[in-house]
Amino acid sequence: MNAPFRSIQAADLLTHAIERTRRMLVKGRPLKVRVRVLWAATKNARVFAASDAVAPEFCRLAHDAGLVADLDDHNRRPSGKDTVRHVVDWACRGLNPFETGPLQ
Repeated sequence: MNAPFRSIQAADLLTHAIERTRRMLVKGRPLKVRVRVLWAATKNARVFAASDAVAPEFCRLAHDAGLVADLDDHNRRPSGKDTVRHVVDWACRGLNPFETGPLQ
């Protein structure tokens, strides 16, 4: 293990994971892909902090990245926040909220 990696704290790793995810949630990507990216990134970030720290950070990221608003526009009703919360909660439990696809 190299020296710079050992000095990184868990909070820094979570922050780094959130910033990497932010770049993948750009509006140019399909909405379905962005939701799956959020789920996968949240699920992978569980190793950096407890779920009660991971979940609100990724929900905030989804809001800041415009994912919540785009889900609201897509569904034509305000449900984006609930959808994001659902996806993040399932990711924190290590579960797949989608009908198909990889579980890991």
